[in-house]
Amino acid sequence: MREGWCVMLYDKLAVIVASGKISHAWLLTGRPEQALEQAVQLAQALLCHHLGEDGQPCGKCASCKKLAAGNHPDLQLVLPRGASVKIEQTRAMQYMANLEAYEGGRRVVIIHQAHTMPPAAANSLLKILE
Repeated sequence: MREGWCVMLYDKLAVIVASGKISHAWLLTGRPEQALEQAVQLAQALLCHHLGEDGQPCGKCASCKKLAAGNHPDLQLVLPRGASVKIEQTRAMQYMANLEAYEGGRRVVIIHQAHTMPPAAANSLLKILE
Protein backbone atom coordinates (compact mmCIF):
# COMPACT_ATOMS: atom_id res chain seq x y z
CA MET A 1 0.00 0.00 0.00
CA ARG A 2 1.27 3.45 -0.72
CA GLU A 3 1.79 6.04 1.96
CA GLY A 4 -0.32 9.17 2.15
CA TRP A 5 -3.80 7.86 1.35
CA CYS A 6 -6.42 10.60 1.26
CA VAL A 7 -8.38 10.42 4.51
CA MET A 8 -11.66 11.95 3.29
CA LEU A 9 -14.33 9.30 3.00
CA TYR A 10 -17.10 9.91 0.49
CA ASP A 11 -20.04 11.56 2.21
CA LYS A 12 -22.54 8.72 1.72
CA LEU A 13 -20.17 6.13 3.12
CA ALA A 14 -19.18 8.42 5.98
CA VAL A 15 -22.82 8.83 7.01
CA ILE A 16 -23.28 5.05 7.09
CA VAL A 17 -20.06 4.52 9.09
CA ALA A 18 -21.04 7.28 11.55
CA SER A 19 -24.47 5.68 12.05
CA GLY A 20 -22.89 2.36 13.03
CA LYS A 21 -25.21 0.49 10.65
CA ILE A 22 -22.41 -1.23 8.81
CA SER A 23 -22.92 -4.25 6.59
CA HIS A 24 -20.52 -7.20 6.82
CA ALA A 25 -19.66 -6.91 3.11
CA TRP A 26 -19.45 -4.03 0.64
CA LEU A 27 -19.03 -3.87 -3.11
CA LEU A 28 -17.34 -0.72 -4.35
CA THR A 29 -17.26 -0.09 -8.08
CA GLY A 30 -15.57 2.38 -10.36
CA ARG A 31 -12.16 2.79 -11.92
CA PRO A 32 -9.81 0.23 -10.30
CA GLU A 33 -7.50 2.80 -8.70
CA GLN A 34 -10.44 4.88 -7.47
CA ALA A 35 -12.23 1.84 -6.03
CA LEU A 36 -9.08 0.72 -4.22
CA GLU A 37 -8.49 4.17 -2.76
CA GLN A 38 -12.10 4.38 -1.59
CA ALA A 39 -11.89 0.87 -0.08
CA VAL A 40 -8.78 1.86 1.89
CA GLN A 41 -10.50 5.04 3.08
CA LEU A 42 -13.50 3.00 4.20
CA ALA A 43 -11.17 0.57 5.99
CA GLN A 44 -9.49 3.50 7.73
CA ALA A 45 -12.86 4.78 8.94
CA LEU A 46 -13.85 1.31 10.14
CA LEU A 47 -10.56 0.82 12.01
CA CYS A 48 -10.13 4.37 13.38
CA HIS A 49 -10.11 4.65 17.19
CA HIS A 50 -11.32 8.29 17.19
CA LEU A 51 -13.86 8.43 14.38
CA GLY A 52 -15.40 11.87 13.93
CA GLU A 53 -19.13 12.44 14.35
CA ASP A 54 -19.26 12.95 10.58
CA GLY A 55 -17.86 9.45 9.98
CA GLN A 56 -14.43 10.68 8.89
CA PRO A 57 -11.34 8.97 10.35
CA CYS A 58 -9.14 11.17 12.54
CA GLY A 59 -5.92 10.39 10.67
CA LYS A 60 -3.96 10.80 13.91
CA CYS A 61 -4.64 7.75 16.07
CA ALA A 62 -2.34 4.74 16.11
CA SER A 63 -4.71 2.78 13.90
CA CYS A 64 -4.84 5.51 11.23
CA LYS A 65 -1.05 5.86 11.29
CA LYS A 66 -0.55 2.10 10.91
CA LEU A 67 -2.94 2.01 7.99
CA ALA A 68 -1.23 4.98 6.32
CA ALA A 69 2.12 3.22 6.74
CA GLY A 70 0.68 0.06 5.16
CA ASN A 71 1.11 -2.20 8.17
CA HIS A 72 -2.21 -2.36 10.04
CA PRO A 73 -2.60 -5.86 11.50
CA ASP A 74 -6.40 -5.87 11.08
CA LEU A 75 -6.39 -4.95 7.38
CA GLN A 76 -5.78 -7.57 4.74
CA LEU A 77 -5.36 -6.33 1.19
CA VAL A 78 -5.84 -9.01 -1.48
CA LEU A 79 -4.48 -7.96 -4.87
CA PRO A 80 -4.60 -10.06 -8.04
CA ARG A 81 -1.50 -12.16 -8.61
CA GLY A 82 -0.89 -11.96 -12.29
CA ALA A 83 -4.22 -11.78 -14.08
CA SER A 84 -6.47 -12.90 -11.22
CA VAL A 85 -7.06 -13.37 -7.52
CA LYS A 86 -6.05 -16.97 -6.81
CA ILE A 87 -7.85 -19.55 -4.68
CA GLU A 88 -4.82 -19.72 -2.36
CA GLN A 89 -5.39 -16.04 -1.60
CA THR A 90 -9.05 -16.60 -0.71
CA ARG A 91 -8.11 -19.54 1.49
CA ALA A 92 -5.54 -17.38 3.31
CA MET A 93 -8.19 -14.68 3.62
CA GLN A 94 -10.61 -17.21 5.12
CA TYR A 95 -8.02 -18.16 7.74
CA MET A 96 -7.35 -14.49 8.57
CA ALA A 97 -11.06 -13.67 8.72
CA ASN A 98 -11.56 -16.25 11.45
CA LEU A 99 -8.93 -14.71 13.72
CA GLU A 100 -9.80 -12.13 16.34
CA ALA A 101 -8.89 -8.53 15.65
CA TYR A 102 -5.44 -7.65 16.99
CA GLU A 103 -6.55 -4.22 18.11
CA GLY A 104 -9.84 -5.35 19.60
CA GLY A 105 -12.06 -3.81 16.94
CA ARG A 106 -12.80 -5.04 13.47
CA ARG A 107 -10.94 -7.00 10.84
CA VAL A 108 -11.18 -5.60 7.31
CA VAL A 109 -10.39 -7.41 4.08
CA ILE A 110 -10.16 -5.60 0.76
CA ILE A 111 -10.30 -7.73 -2.37
CA HIS A 112 -9.14 -5.55 -5.22
CA GLN A 113 -10.49 -6.50 -8.64
CA ALA A 114 -12.59 -9.35 -7.27
CA HIS A 115 -14.10 -9.81 -10.72
CA THR A 116 -10.84 -11.49 -11.78
CA MET A 117 -11.42 -14.48 -9.48
CA PRO A 118 -11.83 -17.83 -11.18
CA PRO A 119 -14.92 -19.82 -10.10
CA ALA A 120 -13.03 -21.84 -7.46
CA ALA A 121 -11.77 -18.69 -5.75
CA ALA A 122 -15.21 -17.04 -5.98
CA ASN A 123 -16.84 -20.10 -4.40
CA SER A 124 -14.26 -20.02 -1.60
CA LEU A 125 -15.14 -16.36 -1.01
CA LEU A 126 -18.86 -17.18 -0.89
CA LYS A 127 -18.19 -19.71 1.88
CA ILE A 128 -16.53 -16.96 3.91
CA LEU A 129 -19.44 -14.58 3.41
CA GLU A 130 -22.01 -17.20 4.43
